[in-house]
Amino acid sequence: MSPALSIPPQGGIYHAERLRKLTLVDAVYAFADDRLDRELIDIARDGVISEDERERFDRIVEKIRTITAAAIALASVPRGG
Repeated sequence: MSPALSIPPQGGIYHAERLRKLTLVDAVYAFADDRLDRELIDIARDGVISEDERERFDRIVEKIRTITAAAIALASVPRGG
């Protein structure tokens, strides 16, 4: 892990925010690494989700939900000030 992304051992708001940022970044990179954006475009191209595409589509939607949940969790961390 690079020094810029290391998580300090102490707790608190700063720690929670850093951890949630890393969770979000990890989810986004996993989505991109798996090229799920391209797969979703391929499935949606004809405007119909066929039975043989349904499982792939549901898997992609679940990954999008994971990214969304990570973004919401990050947004919910109180800002220190």
